[in-house]
Amino acid sequence: YLGVWYEAERSWTLFEAGTKCVKTNYTQTSDGKVHVQNEQTNRLTSVKRVLVGEMKQAGKAAEGKINIKYSTP
Repeated sequence: YLGVWYEAERSWTLFEAGTKCVKTNYTQTSDGKVHVQNEQTNRLTSVKRVLVGEMKQAGKAAEGKINIKYSTP
């Protein structure tokens, strides 16, 4: 799951309204934490927005659920 993921399709969300070129980079630190960096470009202004957060497992390991807490409001 680690590495860079590019958006191929999307369901409409307010978070991504008016954006293009969306990608997410998942990296793991030496202490086992998984850092998440989302990048998206505004369709009208071409300004790039970067959101940084940390991913944690939610529920049981076999469920495959995660939570991401972003440090950027």
